[in-house]
This record gives sequence, structure tokens and C-alpha cells, in this order.
Amino acid sequence: MTELPRKTSVIAFVLLYIAYCISYIDRAAISLALAQIGKDFNLQAADLGIVISAFFLGYAAMQVPGGWLSDRVGSKYVVIVTIVMWSLFTAFTSLAWSLTSLIAIRFIFCIAEGGFPPASIRAIAEVFKKDSRPKMSGLLLSSNYAGSMVAPLIMAPLILWLGWRHAFNAIGIAGIVFAVVYFVFVPYLGRPGKANAGAPVKAESRAPMRELMKNPLLWQLMVVWFGLSCVNKGLDSWMPLYLLQQRGLDLKTVGVLAPIPFVMATIARSRNPLMKPSSISAGSRDLPASTFRPRARRRAPCSAGRRKIKG
Repeated sequence: MTELPRKTSVIAFVLLYIAYCISYIDRAAISLALAQIGKDFNLQAADLGIVISAFFLGYAAMQVPGGWLSDRVGSKYVVIVTIVMWSLFTAFTSLAWSLTSLIAIRFIFCIAEGGFPPASIRAIAEVFKKDSRPKMSGLLLSSNYAGSMVAPLIMAPLILWLGWRHAFNAIGIAGIVFAVVYFVFVPYLGRPGKANAGAPVKAESRAPMRELMKNPLLWQLMVVWFGLSCVNKGLDSWMPLYLLQQRGLDLKTVGVLAPIPFVMATIARSRNPLMKPSSISAGSRDLPASTFRPRARRRAPCSAGRRKIKG
């Protein structure tokens, strides 16, 4: 892979970070607007739960296909297409007229957004050297909390000023404009495994999917991430509505209170020492090699070894 100038790599990283924050703003819009949407459509809490769950269902389903597509065509156009598509369906949310239409629009929105996280991690691998990737990936993932922190500060005033339908239109248009900016400033590096001039280069070695699925560490991380997401996504989705309905706060106050838990989370995530390459290298040396590769099948002892030796 051709080494990029440092300035280009930094610009690509900053734009990816902003894109993550935009995705969280678009995602938080529905949580902050749930109270008004519920009143307009006469929805119960269970109905609103279905709307929220529709997002996460499609979002989870697109993670693997998004990574597969990024590996084959490169990250740039996958990132751009996902941003454009989720921005369009963010704007289309304003056209919803019933519970069914709202669920359908949000489901397609989350399918579009679900391809972005794996594409963004692929982009980090494309624009940074191998020893810098863990640190930069950790910094990029801190945008999850930064986006959750910024989203209420932006969306609450927009909903109060424009109403929830026009607020969705505004952030949808902003996302499409940002996709154009990303297209202009981030270079296309070609398909992975090929040089820009079209000459083949040696591809990075990858473990087959079957071997990865046999890795116990992968399953342990999935369990941990599942539990963490239950807390984080639950707070993201329901805390604004809880504060509005159960605590009697107004939307302006909720917009100020909701970001507080994510301020320290953003700092802690970006400064996590486990994300430093030196820590990962040191930790890797302390772990047994069997952690990172499937165990070899043990051969059955030969029949000669089982025979009783006569004196």
C-alpha cells in the first residue's frame, strides 16, 4: 500500500471522526423526538420500543456485509454511500405518517448506517501505518461517546426551534453536504491488494473466517461488548424520554443533562492505555499463542503405546 502524506492521513481521520459524530446526532434525533412523535402518532411506550429496536436490528445485520464490501472495493466509496443513504433516510423520517411507516424508514436508515463502522476501521488501515492503527482506531472509537455527548446539545435546540420533522430534514441535508466534503478531501486508494497504478501488490495475510470463529477471545469480546451495549444503547435510547416524562424536565434541560455521562467516557476512551501499540505488543507477548489461533486437534495415541509391556 502506498504511504500517504501525514497531512492526508490526519484529514482522513478528522473527517471519519466527524462522520461518526454525525451518525450519532442522526441516531439521537429519534430519542429526543420520541415524546413529540408519540403524541403526534398516539403511540405507547411499547410502540416506541419497536421503533428503537428496528434501528439496532438492521444496524447489527449490516456490520459483516459492510466489512466484506470495504475489503473488496476499498473504504472510501462505502463510507460515502453509507453517509448519503443514512442522511437521506434521516430526512425521510420527517415524512413518516404512521407507526408502520416510521418503523420501515428507521429500519432502512439503520441498514444504511450499519455499513459505516467496519468501513471506517478499514479506512484507518488504509491511511495509517500498521503500528499506528491500534491507537488511531481507539481514538476513532472515542467518537462514539463524543457523538452521544454532542448530539443532545445540537438536536434539542433544533427540535425546539424547527419542530421534529424539520429538524430531521436539517441534519439529513448536513450529512449529504458532509459526504461531498469527504469525497473531495479523502483520496481513493484503489481496491485492497492492488497499487494505484493497477499493479498487484502482496496482500496482507488474513486468518480465514472459520479460524476466527474458533477463537475463544473473539467470543469473550463479543459477550463483553454485548453487555456494554445494553447499558450504553439503553441510556442513549430511553434516558431523554425518561427525563421528559417521568422527571418532568423540559427538552432544553434534557439537552444539557443528557451529555454529562459521555464527557468523561470520551476522555477515558481516547486515553485508554490499552489502545497504545506498545501496550498491545506487550500484552500480546504475555498471552499464550493459543489465544490467537485455534487449537490443533490432538492426535489419538498409537496402539503400540497402549500395549502392556511384558517383563
